[in-house]
Amino acid sequence: MELLDATCPGGKSSLAILKLRISHSRPIGAYSCVLDVFGLAAEELTTLNPDGVKLFGQRYSLLRDGRLLLACLADDTLGSQWSPRFGTGILEPGLDQISLKIYLRLEPGTPAGDHAIVFCEGEMADGLTARTIAPALLDGILTVEEDVAFDATADPNRTPWSPGCMARETLPPAGPEDVQAAFSLALVPGVKGSRVTVPFWLEANVPVEGFSFAIYYGNQVGKESFSGKVRLERIVPRLRDGRPWEVFEYEASRDWPDIWGQAIFRRDDPAASLPPGERHHVLDFEFQVETDAPEGTVIVRCVDLSADPELPSRVDWVNAVRAYGEFLDRERVTCLDYFRADWGIVVVGKPTLFRRGDANADGVVSLADAILAGNVKKRSRLQGGCDDAADANDDGAVNLADALSIVRQVFEQPLESAIAPPFPDPGLDETLDPLLCEEYRVTPAPATPDALRVGAVEAAPGESVAVPIYASHGLV
Repeated sequence: MELLDATCPGGKSSLAILKLRISHSRPIGAYSCVLDVFGLAAEELTTLNPDGVKLFGQRYSLLRDGRLLLACLADDTLGSQWSPRFGTGILEPGLDQISLKIYLRLEPGTPAGDHAIVFCEGEMADGLTARTIAPALLDGILTVEEDVAFDATADPNRTPWSPGCMARETLPPAGPEDVQAAFSLALVPGVKGSRVTVPFWLEANVPVEGFSFAIYYGNQVGKESFSGKVRLERIVPRLRDGRPWEVFEYEASRDWPDIWGQAIFRRDDPAASLPPGERHHVLDFEFQVETDAPEGTVIVRCVDLSADPELPSRVDWVNAVRAYGEFLDRERVTCLDYFRADWGIVVVGKPTLFRRGDANADGVVSLADAILAGNVKKRSRLQGGCDDAADANDDGAVNLADALSIVRQVFEQPLESAIAPPFPDPGLDETLDPLLCEEYRVTPAPATPDALRVGAVEAAPGESVAVPIYASHGLV
């Protein structure tokens, strides 16, 4: 397992692309490694399988405390929960195979020079026997040619999945290598039996002459399949001046939930290019949600597609912007941003009234709800069909923060509620997020002989005393 030497230009170009190369005599079903990058001020991390490598339906990556944690898992280990479009499941024996590309964003202030990237550990798993393989580990060097500069024009509102590489410059860069661009979609509601529109935006720091796109849409890992239940109807271009684009074509795969296409506005008309520094609404993806579609989130995201010789309908297609007379993908520019995990369609049925914070659906927001919201195991065992009720702060996830919001509301009763609407009265969720409320049926807590009792105590004036509180209960 070898990390190849790499170079980052530095200056305003803070993207470093590392490549992991492996050689092995056995079929590989998974591999993992931990890389020490101390000395590098790294702030963002994404990973991609390189073109032509069909292994591994799931990749895990984490950047923490100066270390990169990487793991790739074969499709076969995930069973039917993962679409086979992402790989064959086994990496056949071979020498010097580039198995992973690591996109590392360096923080402003990272100094120029050679930075060692050292393996702390690494292992492979035999794809046929599942036995552990302990490979030789060969470290690499990342050369930063210039100190990474602070870019005061960068977007301060970026998210962890969006490196925020957009520069708000009034003058165009010198060439393709300075291009910074971003694609984005949206999370939209989709009522069963209706047509849903997912908008597509584009932004760049240069005039954009066109773009190409590759989109995957489908279910989340481990969730009920949306296959055939949500389908693309058409893609509608959003024309700025009412005049048609010179080129606009797209195609949907016959076998996989893949869409690809391209647009060229007008080659002979510079005024047709999209102005830099603005977010442009360029496409609408229209999907039909069938009446029998399961409730949940349909992922809609940009994913570079690679051809598979065993599947004639698969093609090579990448996400790219057209500038300087050519299509530029993310390996040819300073930054092309299109990785997000929260774009898609939230499929819902009839809206359900519920009281936020009432995680156990007993009609009262209490300490019991905080315990339930903060404990995943208890929540999966006791929670009914309304995850939204446990999402006390309405951030789209149920975790310890929701438990703290409930505790604050119960014990402090602040003037401004610590629990988001609908609270204190039941109502509808006005916020779009992946959590659903399929059923909220209030079942009041039964009366029990359980009791809390304050004990008696005697004390003289000026003394400090401990007042006992006794609990009688029949449950854990």
